[in-house]
Amino acid sequence: MMNSYTCFLAFFFILLVSVSCNNIIQEACNKAVKSDSQPKETFNFCVGSLQKHPKGETARSYDDLAPITLHIMKSAAKHVSFIISKMMKTKNVGIHTRAGLEVCAQLYSLADSDVQRINGYLKAKDYFSAKTGASGWLLVRSLVKMCVQ
Repeated sequence: MMNSYTCFLAFFFILLVSVSCNNIIQEACNKAVKSDSQPKETFNFCVGSLQKHPKGETARSYDDLAPITLHIMKSAAKHVSFIISKMMKTKNVGIHTRAGLEVCAQLYSLADSDVQRINGYLKAKDYFSAKTGASGWLLVRSLVKMCVQ
């Protein structure tokens, strides 16, 4: 009987920890999408990305989520850059599409330096500058959607 009680407590503790983690992710994503044009889509993407990240389930605060977000941002930028370069290599890309892809490629080539700059702002607890630097990536994401349509 004692063993099942111990198992129940352990399960309850794990459940409590995972719910509190999930709450911080959802809370952060809710705040992040307030000014977004497609809040539900962006919220689902935000929550899904943070929960799938190996360190996402151990996050307990916004400070824990910040480096995870920067890592996701950097990885996504590299992935999009790869896709853009593949698209530009195809021969049937029109001149206007190619020009748009070149602009997108230039924007995404700045990802490493932007992530480093934003990380510096976060370490200095300059959250306004970090938010301003990161908000540019929402614009970049919107531009890329236009580029690849």
